[in-house]
Amino acid sequence: MLHTCYIHCIYKAQLNPFSRLCHFYCRQPSKGNQISFGNFSCTMQRLHWGNRITNTVTATFRQCSTFEVGKKVTLTRRFSEEDLKDFAKLTGDYNPIHLDDKVALSTGIFVGRVVHGALINGFISGILGTKLPGPGTIAFSQEMRFPKPLYIDEEMTAEVTIAAIKRKFLECNISCFVKQSSKVVMSGTATVIKV
Repeated sequence: MLHTCYIHCIYKAQLNPFSRLCHFYCRQPSKGNQISFGNFSCTMQRLHWGNRITNTVTATFRQCSTFEVGKKVTLTRRFSEEDLKDFAKLTGDYNPIHLDDKVALSTGIFVGRVVHGALINGFISGILGTKLPGPGTIAFSQEMRFPKPLYIDEEMTAEVTIAAIKRKFLECNISCFVKQSSKVVMSGTATVIKV
């Protein structure tokens, strides 16, 4: 049994003034750390009984997704030289540390070309938008740190975990690391809205 449902409706006046497309999210009383998102079509009928107006809503569910604290997605990725060149071309970030081994080595800090931090974060954006929470996800805020560099062709493991649920906001913990060396290359949090 659903304890509380928050419904946001969009009028489709051109079809029927009492027909709406609705989005909902509900909490179950026994699972305070779980939330369901979805949408359904509903028709509202007004019944007149003297001066009293009663609204009756008939709903047909089309789809529903359930999320809970602790749910996690893990993916791996290697970034190639071509990936870095394409990203530089797309963003205009031609910093030679990302594109020239000699420049990267001359810093005395790096042992090769470094993957753009924003490119790593872009991979996380793909996870948020297609895997967890998935399609319909809108970014609200992010906080990221890049403790160690990620180099070309290193296999990176990315993990996104739901850490908290606050109404329609999902707070996610993010960790990207090289499993072989236990090197963390990006970590942080993201707050997203599922619509």
